[in-house]
Amino acid sequence: MAIKDQLAKLDGLYSLTDREWVLEIHHCLTEPTCPTVVIRPEDLQIARYRVDTSSIEDGISRAVELVYREVVLGQEVGHGAPFTNADDKVWAEELALIRKRHA
Repeated sequence: MAIKDQLAKLDGLYSLTDREWVLEIHHCLTEPTCPTVVIRPEDLQIARYRVDTSSIEDGISRAVELVYREVVLGQEVGHGAPFTNADDKVWAEELALIRKRHA
């Protein structure tokens, strides 16, 4: 599936969260086999939807799927990214409210 089509799954994020969202790609030139993709609210430094993978395309696909399942569908996603810093805790509270709306 094309990246544009994958990102279309997240079209409703703003209306669900009242936040702008960003897609970040970090590809270290000295470690080209492990790009990192992060999708997060623009104003929060969270790592919950971070994926380290073998290709940028795969990273985008996997990160989109995490956000789609957890935020858009309201599913519990047990991917091991804990809520650890202050922004993570803010997001954890907002995510709990989003899940209640899905229930």
